[in-house]
Amino acid sequence: MAIEISYDGDTFTYPNLSLTAELPFGFDGSDVRRGRTAEMLKVTGLLMRADAESLIDLYRAWRTDKLPEEDPEKTGQQGAVVLVSGEDVGFNWTNKPCWFSKAPDIAYAGIYAKVSVELVDAAQALEIMMEEKEDAEEDGIDHGTLTLNGAVITLKTYPNTYTSLPQLERNPAGAHVISGALTLVEVKEIDGWVSSTHLPLLTSWLNTTIGTTPVANAWFPVSWTKPKAEVRKTGLTYDVQFQLIKIIG
Repeated sequence: MAIEISYDGDTFTYPNLSLTAELPFGFDGSDVRRGRTAEMLKVTGLLMRADAESLIDLYRAWRTDKLPEEDPEKTGQQGAVVLVSGEDVGFNWTNKPCWFSKAPDIAYAGIYAKVSVELVDAAQALEIMMEEKEDAEEDGIDHGTLTLNGAVITLKTYPNTYTSLPQLERNPAGAHVISGALTLVEVKEIDGWVSSTHLPLLTSWLNTTIGTTPVANAWFPVSWTKPKAEVRKTGLTYDVQFQLIKIIG
């Protein structure tokens, strides 16, 4: 059995894997109960020292290209990958895009060098990263959506609240006196996200609504925060935050 690792036109073949007691295939993940595991190979073999240097050089080339990349969690992209081919119990890979999940580990073994590396399926590992990122952003409750001008906003928090409540004061005799209007002002505090294609629909609604005199019971925007780009498993999205007030006629 042999496993090939290729990067940037260079290919390294791991020989003598049949001499090891451990099978290379396995899974890597933080939450097995939710299926959040990625296929991986823990490859260990005896190499001539010159061959060990070739594998280390391949790793260095990948590392050099990988180091300046942005965090895949932010970009949603795999970036630099090595291509792995091989077949044994549990796997049959042909040019599988992978990341090194462990740098080469080297030990002397007589005239040989015992070299171990770990490689993880890049697509599956990225999928787990994106799922965990969304978990960290959400509180686990589905707050639904709000649609404005065709722009569907996925809400991250409960939006409905009130403002301008009447105030309680005390008169000279110590009794409570209510001041202010005896009517609640309904407010929607929007904290959510839209897809990149829906953001123009939302900003168009904002411009149109601001340019018209609001009528009774209409929702009118009174604050707006610059949208922030975020990559989610669905693709490029924009976090949006703004406040709407329901007009009282």
